[in-house]
Amino acid sequence: MELKDLVANYKLLVATLRNVLSVFFIFFVFVIFFTYKEFKISNFSIYYPYPDFFHSISISFFLFIKNATLPHGLLLINVNPFDLIYVDVYSALALSIILSLPFTMYFAISYISPALYKKEKKAILYMILPSILLFLLGALFAFYIILPLLFKVVIVFATNFNVEPTMSVLGFFSLVVKIILLTGLSFEMPVVIVFLSYINLVSPDTWLKNWRYAVVVSFFIALLVSPGATGGLIETIIGITLSTLYFAGAIISKFVYKNQEIEKK
Repeated sequence: MELKDLVANYKLLVATLRNVLSVFFIFFVFVIFFTYKEFKISNFSIYYPYPDFFHSISISFFLFIKNATLPHGLLLINVNPFDLIYVDVYSALALSIILSLPFTMYFAISYISPALYKKEKKAILYMILPSILLFLLGALFAFYIILPLLFKVVIVFATNFNVEPTMSVLGFFSLVVKIILLTGLSFEMPVVIVFLSYINLVSPDTWLKNWRYAVVVSFFIALLVSPGATGGLIETIIGITLSTLYFAGAIISKFVYKNQEIEKK
């Protein structure tokens, strides 16, 4: 690769990063400084943005997570004076990442597309929708199974120790975001398996042959995702779920590989 090609590639990379950060910054400013208000025309409602830092979209996002995951009996407390500000910023960051993700994927694919073969481009396009769906499935799994179970265990332990079950607001939100994000990413395992087999980097038989190592890795990931306060219950649920996803990805990759062989003939 010549120097001018390196310079051109560097400029393209800088432009891509600038576009990603610009979109992210726009969403961040919007969700942390604006709320939405309703304007009614007859029977129709129109929502429009309205500047309001103290009732912003990021605060509404936090309240939604709090109301959906915090069980009755567990009390959130503000330990430090600036914890609520940190929570607002973290909420805005998390929401901005979610909203800007489609644009980030578009910019990233546009950047790497010239360097990919036709087969690799086709594989990436096929993987976009399953990746999004599996991440959402993982997030919902954490939202409706892992987190409620975790908080119930916290309440039981606190009750047995005869203390008030409380949790700092910053610790609560950080824990929720961490578990949802890590669980969503870990659910991408089948996509990675099928993609690597589709581009002939790893054969389907290799995945099935090394299933024991995969199960060990699945439970290791479960240890990383889980806060480790449930006596192994959550770790077991996550480990079994990830192992199941691994086998599903390995089986699907085998069908994909066979279809490729048929197309070649």
